[in-house]
Amino acid sequence: MHRELAETKITGIEITDSDIGSWYSRRTGKICLSKKVYPDTAIHEYAHAQSDAVGAYDDPRFRAVLRKGLENISPADVIYDEKNILLDSMLDYFSEGYEEYIRNPDNLMLHDPDLFVYFEGII
Repeated sequence: MHRELAETKITGIEITDSDIGSWYSRRTGKICLSKKVYPDTAIHEYAHAQSDAVGAYDDPRFRAVLRKGLENISPADVIYDEKNILLDSMLDYFSEGYEEYIRNPDNLMLHDPDLFVYFEGII
């Protein structure tokens, strides 16, 4: 179900040689993936479309998860395995969590069980 929802927002995918990384454009619905970034970038950018499709940032349930997840957070609390992830903005909370939900759900359940349960409820 998550694929069908996200793909209502995605208009295309482009592979680039960009040095500035990868991104999802909410305005155009396009995902641009740089050849020069880590392999799970596609999941992360896809998750931005997913958050738009489900209206996560307007959803009181997700906003409660977000508030709780950011209480007393420090860099040591950020979910990572092969790499450290710093949240550039609150829009990355969903994307980083979704990436972890897909790649390593047990780790997400351990570090942010409320976010794990939220994803279970929307997918």
